[in-house]
Amino acid sequence: MSWLLVRVSWAHLSGGVYPSHQLELEIQGDGVRAVYSARIPTHEVVEELEALRQAGDPLAADAQAFSDRKMDELRDNLALRLDGEQAVWQRREDDAKGNSKYLYYDQVLWLGLSEGPHEVQISNGNVPDQVCYFMVTARLDPAWVIEETSLLFFDEGELKRNRDGRWRMDEDARELTMSLRPATWLESLEREDGRQLTVVEALPPRRSTGSLVVVGLVALALGGLGLGLRSRH
Repeated sequence: MSWLLVRVSWAHLSGGVYPSHQLELEIQGDGVRAVYSARIPTHEVVEELEALRQAGDPLAADAQAFSDRKMDELRDNLALRLDGEQAVWQRREDDAKGNSKYLYYDQVLWLGLSEGPHEVQISNGNVPDQVCYFMVTARLDPAWVIEETSLLFFDEGELKRNRDGRWRMDEDARELTMSLRPATWLESLEREDGRQLTVVEALPPRRSTGSLVVVGLVALALGGLGLGLRSRH
């Protein structure tokens, strides 16, 4: 992990800047890969370091150790529950850098998934009680179907609001829920292998009469082939 400790004045450098949290989720065949980027105003980190210095904490003089602890704190406060049980992110990569305005803490996290349906819940407790920007983007392997997610709001079956990939400042953006299940064979027929899906594309398909006819013809053709093969033996 690289760390750039910006040389700034110990003065209060607020300047009207706000923290931001960007979470990019990739639901792969065997797990969830999350890229979490927290952007923290530099003056807030400076104040934290100053408080440690005044308390005589040696961490204030060790930039690497302070950065490591900050990474752990940000990861742990991105609370995770899988199927109703507390789960733990595995960190695979991290990087910290910054300038006089913001410090950026980026990390790649991993959650393994077994076969079958799952309920994933993520709660962001970082930088509490402050106005923050939030954005969550989710992409899914075609093997998965989203039954329900807090990123989408429906009213009487019609999609009214899509929060995927959109910056928000409301506090309920800290919470994310996602209900997943494996795609059925019929659903897989309508999906392009290897192409990641958006949350809308990963919803259960609304099958038209035409698509049902096509599936029926395929089934009849396969059935006829089976009868033909059996008649030869």
